[in-house]
Amino acid sequence: ADFWHDLYRSLKRKPFLLMESTPSLVNWKPYSKTKAPGLGTLSSIQAVAHGSDSVQYFQWRKSRGSSEKFHGAVVDHDGSEHNRVFRSVQTTGQVLESIDEIAGTLVESPVAVLFDWENMWALDNCQGYANAGKKYLETCYEYHRIFWEKGINCDIVSPKSDLSGYKLVIAPMLYLTDKERAENLKQYVSGGGTLWATYMLGTVDENDLVHLGGFPGCGLREVFGITAMEIDTLYPGETYHADLDGQQHQVVDYCESLDFVSAHVLGRYCDGWYAPSPAVTRNWYGKGLAIYQACRDSGSLKEQLLEKIMPDLGIESVVDTTSPLPHGVTAHSRTDGKHTYVFVENYSGTDTVTVTLRETMQNLLTGETAGSCTLNPYGFAVFKSIR
Repeated sequence: ADFWHDLYRSLKRKPFLLMESTPSLVNWKPYSKTKAPGLGTLSSIQAVAHGSDSVQYFQWRKSRGSSEKFHGAVVDHDGSEHNRVFRSVQTTGQVLESIDEIAGTLVESPVAVLFDWENMWALDNCQGYANAGKKYLETCYEYHRIFWEKGINCDIVSPKSDLSGYKLVIAPMLYLTDKERAENLKQYVSGGGTLWATYMLGTVDENDLVHLGGFPGCGLREVFGITAMEIDTLYPGETYHADLDGQQHQVVDYCESLDFVSAHVLGRYCDGWYAPSPAVTRNWYGKGLAIYQACRDSGSLKEQLLEKIMPDLGIESVVDTTSPLPHGVTAHSRTDGKHTYVFVENYSGTDTVTVTLRETMQNLLTGETAGSCTLNPYGFAVFKSIR
């Protein structure tokens, strides 16, 4: 849900309204699991942390018949306010009232992941690569998730959007790249931005016609300093490895073979017929930097690469991450231009965690000031800067 909250907020880079959410469960999934105690309020706060100015429900009362008679609702078939779900909604309302001043504030993100509907449709329709599924949406999720895990605000924007305010932009599998998209990316990098793109970049135009003359097309070879020669689609379960600064990472699904002209090689394939050709490169273009990842990894390569470039870009978590955030714990922030509001959320259903803030802040739920917080399973805290 966090990916989609960020996407909807990023459409206008303004607060949005959560129109429908369930206080308990839906009835249309393969397995319609109900929300555990505390998770209903936490999922509501998740939306607010990502930029929503409302929490609204579908449905108010469960219908007696038809397809939604077992879909979650504020009022169950017992018609009572004395059940767990109704009390959970009451708790959510009380929390929202205590943080009402946050409504209207903005989310400022140092990074953005590019997501393009037309690109997704083109990949879905493409007869090639892995016809069982290209995993474009899943790949966008993966890049977004590494920022979620680090407590770093992230926008989800179109490759046609104004990118000038971002320190880092990631373009996963941007297969469909026309002149408008390509020129926007070139201007972003030449103006001082850092662009991280992956395999399949610049393969077809807006009419789904292949760019002739080599990939990536539309002048992006000059930006990245490479030419993508071939791409190998791996069988399910088939893996290879790529090395980055002496650390090996598992590679899955796709391995692109590169020829490079001006790019500096950051990592190479360790095995397969691609070895030792480049797997990760970087290239200075204008005032900015273009990073190219030629393979899909299981997660650790992108994690190490991000850790490598974040300090130079001045990208930081909204909380203190001297020690990494525990698994399932994240943080987000909103601002009115004067005060910063920090949300700390524990999605672990089993672990109590302690998170350190970057400074002493006021806890809007308790009124106390603190430099850290301890959260029970499905717990959260909301803080306001006091400087």
